[in-house]
Amino acid sequence: MTRLASLVENDFPITDLTPKQNKIFYLLSQGKSLQRKKLVKKLSVARTTIFDNLAKLRRKGLVLCFSKNAGIRGRPTIFWYIPKYIPKYVRTEILSKINMLDVLEINHPKLPIKNH
Repeated sequence: MTRLASLVENDFPITDLTPKQNKIFYLLSQGKSLQRKKLVKKLSVARTTIFDNLAKLRRKGLVLCFSKNAGIRGRPTIFWYIPKYIPKYVRTEILSKINMLDVLEINHPKLPIKNH
């Protein structure tokens, strides 16, 4: 059984995502692949927390990454993205779970937003 068939058969593990994983998925769903550094800056969360949550999302098959070498010595840059094989209904279901106040906080971090 291929990985895609396995994911479809198991209906994608979307119900057990944490709020941080939902926020990461939201940012990646905006269309561009992102570096972990950008996610850290946008979400104001520790690098290791972002990495751990990206790894969990990757194990669930909801995100993938690729590396890009800048042509200089050193480590390549890692970019994270949502693969195209994730059906639209899965994306919609995950995004529907994110609180609109969280979206405002992500997009406008300087606004004084209080969660009730």
